[in-house]
Amino acid sequence: MAHASFRRQLLMFYKHFYKLRNLVGRGNAISTNKYQNILRRSFRNVSFFTRREILLKGETTSELTEDDMSKRLSNTLVFIFNATVKKTDEFDNDEILFYEDIQRTNTDTTESKILSTILEMEYQKPDEIKYDFNYEWIGKLNKELLRYDEFMERSKTGKGFKSKVPMNYIGFKQYETTLMRFNEYHNLCL
Repeated sequence: MAHASFRRQLLMFYKHFYKLRNLVGRGNAISTNKYQNILRRSFRNVSFFTRREILLKGETTSELTEDDMSKRLSNTLVFIFNATVKKTDEFDNDEILFYEDIQRTNTDTTESKILSTILEMEYQKPDEIKYDFNYEWIGKLNKELLRYDEFMERSKTGKGFKSKVPMNYIGFKQYETTLMRFNEYHNLCL
């Protein structure tokens, strides 16, 4: 019975996140589209538990309950809402003459900057990573990095290594791991 109520909660959260779509990126159509795609993929295909387990292997101390997930989703909803809200600008009526004036009137919140980075990183991900909902690419990358380490021990110059996995995946793995650690620290589900 609790499982059915949790599914209803997930649907409710999805609807709340979806309602914020036109506010993400200050109404920019491209940001809105990116947000909708990530939201749809996250709720339909990606298991937060699987992602958390793989990315934080050995770092996590406890399993998440449905109540924990509800709290995290609630915190995430507040985070996304805060990303859509403009900071008050005490210099709103001041004339802008120099670059420093633009910086002074910057009304982006920390949340909006983080969300913007997430949207851009998700957009830049290759499809092989983006649609690997079981995060098998991380295991492949880890094996390839071990193979590289072994190669470097045998080779003096490091030349001639042929990777089976694109090495730019290292950056995406680092991004995913950092985002998951951010989630753990702030009790979020980004």
